Amino acid sequence: MKIIYVKEKIKEKLLKEIESISEENLQKIDSNTHEVKIKIEKIRKKENKKIELTEDEMKTFERQLIDLSTRERGVEFLSSVLKDKLSAEYFAKFMRVSFLKQDNKKYIINKIVEATIGAKLRSNAIKGR
Repeated sequence: MKIIYVKEKIKEKLLKEIESISEENLQKIDSNTHEVKIKIEKIRKKENKKIELTEDEMKTFERQLIDLSTRERGVEFLSSVLKDKLSAEYFAKFMRVSFLKQDNKKYIINKIVEATIGAKLRSNAIKGR
């Protein structure tokens, strides 16, 4: 490690940050109500998780799901084919089922099942079947 190089790198980053400080924050520093601190943080890189579901697989899952007759079987089926939350989210988007980012895999699967099998069961109940 070349210390001079690292110090230069720090100076560049500091100058860049100083230039981006708002006028309001500069006034706070000037009035001695706030101070500037330097903090060293680890850079967290988001992993680019690869979706292993193809369009054809999702179409197949959709057909199989629609053919099921109970919500429980639908949940079992989706739990077995959707291995993680990301794949559940991806399939929910494919099925045009809304969900929140903080929803867990089980909840997303239940929403998909309710939007497909549940809707079919409700429709049949209304029709008297």
